Amino acid sequence: MTDFVFIMENIAFVLALSLDAFAASLAYGTEEIKIPLKAVISINFISTGLVGLGIELGKLFGSFFSGKIISVVSFLILISLGLVKIFEFSI
Repeated sequence: MTDFVFIMENIAFVLALSLDAFAASLAYGTEEIKIPLKAVISINFISTGLVGLGIELGKLFGSFFSGKIISVVSFLILISLGLVKIFEFSI
């Protein structure tokens, strides 16, 4: 993999995460939910740590499982979380 492709993949990853966080923050803002600065800083550190942990676990699992299996498992986890949220709000 060339350096350019590696950099572009990382930029796309960061943009996706940033847009997700922006959308969630926008939702909180429209509901006028106040979050103290200390809580925002804590959320940022925890989120950054979990992204780093996920990357490292991905490297570890990548040596044991194929990328396709990991992609399917990741997809199923995300779909499951989405379905839980959909049904949570419909009840």
